[in-house]
Amino acid sequence: MAGKAIEQTYNAPHDRVWDALMATITELGYKNVKEDHRAGTIEYRTGFSVWNYLGQQMTAVVRDKEGLSVISLTGYGAFPQVTSWGEKRRLAWKVLDGVEDYVVNSPGSSPPPKSQPERPGPAKSPRPFVIMAIAGAVTFIVMYLLMQLSYDPAAGGVPGLGFVALAVFLIWLASILATLVGIIGTVVRSVRQGKSG
Repeated sequence: MAGKAIEQTYNAPHDRVWDALMATITELGYKNVKEDHRAGTIEYRTGFSVWNYLGQQMTAVVRDKEGLSVISLTGYGAFPQVTSWGEKRRLAWKVLDGVEDYVVNSPGSSPPPKSQPERPGPAKSPRPFVIMAIAGAVTFIVMYLLMQLSYDPAAGGVPGLGFVALAVFLIWLASILATLVGIIGTVVRSVRQGKSG
């Protein structure tokens, strides 16, 4: 998101949008807030998250555009990392939605303009694929050990359990496939989120 800003247009005066933005940032408990009303910028840092333990360093710019007010949000991870896992986008929309609530619910507000940009859907998390890769690897190890026991009577295996051994073998093969799909899915979703976040 550092390269591409997320923007929202409000049918309200600059000062009302500025006040709504400051109120939203304060309500969300963000830190290190530095405002420059003259330049129309507010910098702040979000708090700890599982995605970045130092949070996201965000910059909001409020500007006038044809009688409307526009907020542009950009940011980067306060702790350097390859991807934000879509966190910057989620945090940006959280702030923009909060500003909209303040603007719409404040006295003398007008309805939002009809030409609002279409909001992108939430970025898909790689978490299910990470879980699949880990579970597949654990299952692989457990099934491998069970296979060794069921095929090797000298190691304590029980002879005559051909059906059980076959079932364990098939689960072992499926765990290899699950691990591979999990790893590939994690990489693909991480790359997609890196481009969009």
